[in-house]
Amino acid sequence: MPLPPASFLPDEPLRESAPVAYRLAHRHCPSGPEGCRDYHAMWQYFRQIGLLTTIGTNTDFLVATLRGLADADSCRRVLISATADYGMLAHVLHAYRLAGVVPEVTVVDMCETPLALNRWYAERAGVTIRTCRANLLEFRADGPFDLVCTHSFLGRLTQEVRAGVLDKWHEVLRPGGHVVTVARVRYGAPDGGVTRYEPAEIVEFRDRALALARAKEHELDLPAEAIADAAEHYAVSKRSRGFGSTGMLRALFEDHGFALERFDSGGEEERRRDRPSCPTLGWKSERFRIVAVRR
Repeated sequence: MPLPPASFLPDEPLRESAPVAYRLAHRHCPSGPEGCRDYHAMWQYFRQIGLLTTIGTNTDFLVATLRGLADADSCRRVLISATADYGMLAHVLHAYRLAGVVPEVTVVDMCETPLALNRWYAERAGVTIRTCRANLLEFRADGPFDLVCTHSFLGRLTQEVRAGVLDKWHEVLRPGGHVVTVARVRYGAPDGGVTRYEPAEIVEFRDRALALARAKEHELDLPAEAIADAAEHYAVSKRSRGFGSTGMLRALFEDHGFALERFDSGGEEERRRDRPSCPTLGWKSERFRIVAVRR
């Protein structure tokens, strides 16, 4: 029987996991302006209603790339380097199943909520994973990894922390090991400069969330208005630190011991798929798909 095509979607049970993430966030996450409770509690709901372009935009790239790397002898040990939910784990497990390989997965994050959500997903999928609650810069691997993967992580970090993250990836990977990731370039923005939603964009974002939530209200265990209010809060507090040019993003890898095996945005078709609702975060930007090899 032929294997399904690489574009076949991984199993992401958003309807079931959204209330799980909500409960976990209220149990584990710190609250307040500097806390992550609101973000982790609502992220699955935002994905469920289709409010944001997230990891699903890059499913074809991730599944095809990870499946190609999934060799039993040389790419079994996988590190998921920070995550908002189980999305990357779902893509890894799906790609490795297509390749007929069982990966050894470790998930590292500073917050217990996404780690618990990854364990929930792994148990549901019938696999065993390791989770480690730690600042990635302080993470100590018990042996070299073959693959590091993460999605839209670098755009959350200051320049100094980015450099430390690349050094850590280089440290934990074996020579010839790979990084597979996606990062956004906002053309013309100062490298590492903070990007925020404008007031009009916040209104637009809330209105869009309300319309999307009302359209799926029969699937949701929260009222549409509550999701719209959470979306408004998300937009008000959202801060991103993008790359101002492709050169800046490329140099981050090349200056820290990596050779770029793939570095592209997917062209116009991919840009149309990756169009967020608000121009500050999308109109003059592209997500770059990156496969880097540790030298």
